[in-house]
Amino acid sequence: MEDKRDCRICGNVSDGTHFGVDSCRACAAFFRRSVVMKKKYVCRQGGEKCFIKKNVRLMCRLCRYMKCVEVGMQPEVVKNKSDDLDALDITLKCEASTSQLEAEIKRDLQSASLERDLTPPSTAILDRIMENYKQLCTVRRAAEQAMWRTGYNQMFAFASFEADIHPANFNLVSRIMRANVPATAEFVNETFEIFGTLAQRDKWLVFQSFVPIFWLLENAYMTYKRFYTEHGIDRFMITQTTYSEVNNPEAFFQPMAQEQSLDLKEIAKLLVKCSDRNIYLAKRLNRANPSEKEFAAAIGLLLWNPNLCDDNEKVQEVAAQERAKILAELHRYYKYEIGLEDYAGRLGEILCLFSTLQNQESVLHDDVEIFQMLDCLRSDDGYIYNLIQSRPLHV
Repeated sequence: MEDKRDCRICGNVSDGTHFGVDSCRACAAFFRRSVVMKKKYVCRQGGEKCFIKKNVRLMCRLCRYMKCVEVGMQPEVVKNKSDDLDALDITLKCEASTSQLEAEIKRDLQSASLERDLTPPSTAILDRIMENYKQLCTVRRAAEQAMWRTGYNQMFAFASFEADIHPANFNLVSRIMRANVPATAEFVNETFEIFGTLAQRDKWLVFQSFVPIFWLLENAYMTYKRFYTEHGIDRFMITQTTYSEVNNPEAFFQPMAQEQSLDLKEIAKLLVKCSDRNIYLAKRLNRANPSEKEFAAAIGLLLWNPNLCDDNEKVQEVAAQERAKILAELHRYYKYEIGLEDYAGRLGEILCLFSTLQNQESVLHDDVEIFQMLDCLRSDDGYIYNLIQSRPLHV
């Protein structure tokens, strides 16, 4: 009978020895990322005695890291493959919990709703986000479709609903993301005028913080729009034109497995968990059924979220101002455009989406670290890894 050991950090099932200690892959990935990226955490509760167990959501990262060291994980064993991290040695202060995030947004909304109706109702910011986002989708979709068409004679072909999308694999998604990131950066720059006033380093930090959670929201939103049925979801979108089969997760890394040795069974287990989270978020979106303007507000609030660059007062000030503007327009939208006086329920659904997205983004970072440990990300020279983990990109 196989002797199963527990992870000495969180109590989950250990899959082996990592950095000198029996641990699960999630804790090993967290430790590796903390050391390689030189993360500095502050205890969420302030006493450095937080409970670290597998069933605790959003564990305190300082206490989790301290427990890794306490049980014997060795930072010197972690291989740091890049010295570029010095440029982004960012001090991460206390991670705002979901309740803190909701409190910040509610406080901003209360300030917004105190406005007297002395000026004509306007939703100019939400309109601009909505229109520019539609243009971003058009640009990215055209760029992706160009990768599928093999000749000039197909340039003006009108694709059907099904022919318009294709099964995804890692190599393809890597190529698409390289093409899409500059378009997304232009969208942010053109949509939010105040973004242009930030210092270059601050722009990059805001943008890299935004991209992973924006990607999660978009994927779930496209999945909800395309594949949600009362019988469930059998596919989920990854980019504008690519999807992954829920029942065939290993296909995502299949082309790479033909070129290098990969443990597809182990990778498939992780991919199933990723797809489950994407589907869960798509279901939450179906329940919220956001309008275009609510979705636009979600994009803006994610860009200027309260957890952004805690140690940078300039960015915090700009983010607070932009949140207030967006929430003021959301108030006008509810009150004047759709005549909803009591919109607490609608706002509650949006806040639930934020809490789910925040939790999933945290897990995404650990998932990407595990994929890196499994050698799944080698073929794109670390582009996706560096983008999601907020490391310098070499395009």
